[in-house]
Amino acid sequence: MSHEPRILHHLKTAIGLGFVLLLAPAATADWLITLEGQMIETSGPWIVNGKSLTYIDLDGARQSLQLADIDLEASEETTAVKQGRPYVPSTSRSESVPVSEDHKAAVTDEDARITLYMTSWCGYCRKAGKLLKSLDADFVAKDIEKDAKAAREYRAKAGGRSGVPLIDIDGEVVRGFNERAIRQLVGKLKQEAG
Repeated sequence: MSHEPRILHHLKTAIGLGFVLLLAPAATADWLITLEGQMIETSGPWIVNGKSLTYIDLDGARQSLQLADIDLEASEETTAVKQGRPYVPSTSRSESVPVSEDHKAAVTDEDARITLYMTSWCGYCRKAGKLLKSLDADFVAKDIEKDAKAAREYRAKAGGRSGVPLIDIDGEVVRGFNERAIRQLVGKLKQEAG
């Protein structure tokens, strides 16, 4: 019996295995989003340990961050999107969403004197939304990555600068999360409304 059929068999097997490997999903990284908006690609999943979070960086080194500096919900959403799978929010962290659907419905664009321009992954946008809620301020949140009209409004108000959040409080623009300025302008607006 000739070796040729056996070699041909091994060659076909190797080619078939090569195609399977090409079609197999690549090992996917996870992503961490800090409250400052920094995106960190990890080599595999991260682990929450009490008040810290550990992960393996792309160089294979173990890293640790304070949990308080990480936007876990945005990290989970970004990881899901980049891995091509649907994102299902964790019910335990649903309170971190800056604006609920019922809040959005309470204030229309025409009535809004406060507009929060934000993105879904931005931790400081979430903080701004929470602050506005805590001040009992009626506001509309607009995601500039999901709403083209909001993106145009944002660019017009940003004056050539970039970065979120951007908050328009009755015509006064606050760039970034500036708690003091937000509190002052909301207070001023409420005083005027009497």
